[in-house]
Amino acid sequence: MIVNLSNVIESIDITKIENGVFPNLYKVDEKIVSDFTKLFRQQGWMIGFNWSSWDEGRSILRNKEFDYSTIDLETKRKLLTAIFRNDRFCNGALESSLNSGVIINILKSF
Repeated sequence: MIVNLSNVIESIDITKIENGVFPNLYKVDEKIVSDFTKLFRQQGWMIGFNWSSWDEGRSILRNKEFDYSTIDLETKRKLLTAIFRNDRFCNGALESSLNSGVIINILKSF
């Protein structure tokens, strides 16, 4: 099944509550996580690099006001890769990034 970027954005976006915080998307709708994972893989966004030592990415992801439109495609791919790889070692990292709005902000900047 092919997943469309705009459909994934829409499915995440419609769950947003008034103050901009996302209500536990991974508990509410596992399809969002599944569709995003499929999209990530089918787009080939995974980049091989030392994500666990990438301080710049950690700093970007912690900054709630960061403007993702100011970074290039490779950096966006690195951020998404770091989230995915971290989720393998820290169960819930992907869901946390969905709930915080980080992933939707990166996707909207593509």
